[in-house]
Amino acid sequence: MKNLLFAISMLFLFSCSPNTEKKADFSQMTFSLDTVMVDSKDEILDLKSGLWSSDFSADKNYLYNFSSNDHSIEKIDLDLLEFVGRFPFEKEGPNGIGDYIGLIQYLPEERFYINSNLKNGIFNLQGQKVGDLNFKYEELQGDSLPIQQLMTYGFVFDEKPNQIFAVFRDWLKNKTSFGILDIDKKTYLDKPIPEFDFLKDFTTVLNGDRGFPIAFLGPWVWANKDNGKIIMGNNASSDLYIYDFASDSLWFETFESKLTANRKTGTYPAEAASKEEFDVLNRTFGEGITFMNPVWDPAKQIYFRFSFLQEFKEEEGKSVNEKAVVYLSILDPDFNLVSETVVDVLDKRPNFHFVKDGKIWIFENIDDELAFVRLSIDSN
Repeated sequence: MKNLLFAISMLFLFSCSPNTEKKADFSQMTFSLDTVMVDSKDEILDLKSGLWSSDFSADKNYLYNFSSNDHSIEKIDLDLLEFVGRFPFEKEGPNGIGDYIGLIQYLPEERFYINSNLKNGIFNLQGQKVGDLNFKYEELQGDSLPIQQLMTYGFVFDEKPNQIFAVFRDWLKNKTSFGILDIDKKTYLDKPIPEFDFLKDFTTVLNGDRGFPIAFLGPWVWANKDNGKIIMGNNASSDLYIYDFASDSLWFETFESKLTANRKTGTYPAEAASKEEFDVLNRTFGEGITFMNPVWDPAKQIYFRFSFLQEFKEEEGKSVNEKAVVYLSILDPDFNLVSETVVDVLDKRPNFHFVKDGKIWIFENIDDELAFVRLSIDSN
């Protein structure tokens, strides 16, 4: 459990205080679902990335999804549930954004921080670069940043548009770093996150006949920016790192779940002896508890966080994901775990999701059309 000087109740979102305002009690929760379809206006929306390369306007009225089909941003009105327009971007040239786009981040006035292939910049919706954030590893001063550590997530705060707050990952050595790049000063400030070093214990490589890796099994590290914070985690444990921009502070959180394990279990050799062993390890990893990123509800002032246990069946000699047991945890603004429960209305792992209008919206691809399953939560 986190080291705090005070204890909190696991049943109530807030402890008793002189404030007479009634706070939500999440000790008892019931759920209901509804599904909404987005009118694509006969456009073919890019759904193959599962919306993981997308972001929202600050008010969650609009979704901006990057399409790798034609290097454009698709704008979706989430209130009217309809396609608004397509905005193309160039790959090369002075306004080029590169070939492979991992993430886009919305900034005020429909500007976007986009990084790809070590290209970094801020662009408007007309495809024009309005801020150059490119850097070269060898020119950085300050803390060391090994060139093999690739930036997997980068974020920009509009108050300091010359800085990139980034997560770096050395996949071969299973090292994860968080740091701040100052583009103007050409400096790097490292903020270590050593508690993720254990991820190497869950990593297995399958080598081919010539000794080169042909398959890789291991946890993935994720990060998202929400509520003025960058939240970093991984799918193998409930642990979180949180960076708060306002206070320039980074801290580590652990949790003690009453319903699930707090970390995946099992023994994973560095190298699998055969494809059969690799397949067994892959299934074992998938069956263990898997944790997702917390999403912020500004109305209730809480974070919702999914985790799940997958169940598999054998089909034509292969393990196929059949269904999942889904759990929901409630975290208060200080990342205290205040409640957790099974979500009995969900029977498969949640896809990309966010909170809007008091509901958790979960992406769904229905016959190649964009849809959302919306989870309503009723509490006392």
